[in-house]
Amino acid sequence: MLLEHEIEKAIRSHEQWKAKLSASIENGTVSADAFDVGKDNICDFGRWLYGSTIPEDARHDPNYISVKFIHSKFHKCAEKIVYLLSEGRKVEAGALMASDGEYTKISEQLTATMVAWKKSVYKIRTKTHG
Repeated sequence: MLLEHEIEKAIRSHEQWKAKLSASIENGTVSADAFDVGKDNICDFGRWLYGSTIPEDARHDPNYISVKFIHSKFHKCAEKIVYLLSEGRKVEAGALMASDGEYTKISEQLTATMVAWKKSVYKIRTKTHG
């Protein structure tokens, strides 16, 4: 699979996680462990991001480096949300996911950086492969 397609798949996976977390806030319940949620290398996207299928040249792209950093921040914020939910603090968790909340801002930044990385990878591939 082309790297651009892998990045697109990762963006969709990220969106699905966000929807699941939003549903948890609405329900006021959470089935995940906050500590595990805080780890950025055990979700599907994280396993791929740290895995061996990403070509070496793509790992040196500044966007890849940014994606790793922002993805880590994303997980730390998600960890806070899951922790707050586990403590019954639904309003505080919801505030992090509000349109102006920390989680939403990080999430948007992550998606935008993944899109930039995808475009960068595509440009490199089309230059080197005609």
